[in-house]
Amino acid sequence: MNTEILRELGLNDLEIRVYLELTRSGDLLASGISSKLSLHRTTSYYILENLIRKGLVSYVITSGKKYFHATNPENLINIENERLAQLSALAAELKKLKSLDEQKTFVEVYEGTDGLKTIWEDAIRSSKKRDELCIIGRGKAPKLLPYYMPNFHLRRIEKKISIRIIYNDIPESRERGRELKKMKFTTVRYLSRDHMMPMSAWIYADKTVLITWNEKNITAILMQDKAVNQSFKSQFDIIWMQGKG
Repeated sequence: MNTEILRELGLNDLEIRVYLELTRSGDLLASGISSKLSLHRTTSYYILENLIRKGLVSYVITSGKKYFHATNPENLINIENERLAQLSALAAELKKLKSLDEQKTFVEVYEGTDGLKTIWEDAIRSSKKRDELCIIGRGKAPKLLPYYMPNFHLRRIEKKISIRIIYNDIPESRERGRELKKMKFTTVRYLSRDHMMPMSAWIYADKTVLITWNEKNITAILMQDKAVNQSFKSQFDIIWMQGKG
């Protein structure tokens, strides 16, 4: 079981151990939790109080004794939704403080898979309904982000954002292309091996992203400039015409 997500929701290691034990075992006294997890009883009560405040543990009193149990696991989603709501409110406040001329050219550099997710979230946020996303890809993302990519495409399709993807004509890309062709608002073409592309590019809204897939690191350069975007879009259309389905 992947418990890392519980840490990302704000639970520490002891809270995770107690929560999982209550989920497995059902109703337990604090003394029972202490015994099963080799914890001091005071520590158990402290952890239980924290989990109760977070809505993950509740209790019933039977014959004068307090029995603790894990609440519905869907409460974990409530915690994440509350955190997202707080982040949205914070982002709105920060946006007021940030005076950025939207026409101004700027360049940002992102690294690693978290950097990729930041850019792809920006692609959905920046694209209007029925906009188009043009991609020159390598087909590597699903292996690096197996849980994130399906969700990205669900939200992209829900917003009716169409994508045109150009892949190198290699087995790995062909395999990914067959999966993508099953999705709505998705078209894929391939370039021959004589025109292999060493990097990926994302072209959307007024932004252009260049991605290098180094074995040790992934680097993505995002440029917001309408002229650059239109130039890359024109080049993409030329390459698209040369591709084959």
